Amino acid sequence: MTETSMRSKRMYKVGGVSLIIVGMSYLIGAVLSLMIGPAPSNAVEYMNALAAHRLLSLTNFAFFTLADVFIVPAAIALYLALKDTNKPAMLTASALMIVFAVFDAGITELNSFQLVSLTQTLATATSEAQRSAVMLIANNILSTLPIVTLCSFVISSVGLAITAAVMIKGSFSKRATLPGLTAGVAGTIGGFYIIVPVLSVLIMPSLVAMGVWGVFAGRAVQKIK
Repeated sequence: MTETSMRSKRMYKVGGVSLIIVGMSYLIGAVLSLMIGPAPSNAVEYMNALAAHRLLSLTNFAFFTLADVFIVPAAIALYLALKDTNKPAMLTASALMIVFAVFDAGITELNSFQLVSLTQTLATATSEAQRSAVMLIANNILSTLPIVTLCSFVISSVGLAITAAVMIKGSFSKRATLPGLTAGVAGTIGGFYIIVPVLSVLIMPSLVAMGVWGVFAGRAVQKIK
């Protein structure tokens, strides 16, 4: 075995484990999201909901942040595994997944953690002026969440759909590819729920499908020789 092939095999091991961690994080995140319930549209109710489920919310955001971290090595491993099948497609897909990971961790999840922190500040505010100042910051963050969420879902889901389609051509098993294709399509369409609210019904299935894909795809990537 050459040094290059040994490095690739190590990358497949790391990428496979990373995919499994991503998958488990999404499955746990989906369960926690169900426990927390849908996000209220009103800012005051949203902050009250976060305060009422502070620990669950922090844990939920932490798992999605963890997934963002491990998406990067996972995307690199998938590119190495599939570049001979369709290099342009995998360059695009891997780039989209890495951009999503940075975007989601640096903006979406960071803002979410900040909102949870603001609930504590709001609870300890001693005057109406302080409460108004905190709510102004919260409103500013919440006003950006819809477009940020749309970008996150579309970027990651398109990247995932491309990856899953190339995996099918690369002779991966159906259980390692179809959940990813399902998550990619559902996530791409569901991300537009900020424009068409009824599409929000696709969000949870896309998260679950992403989780299932991560686990099975991770196991498949680990087995690559």
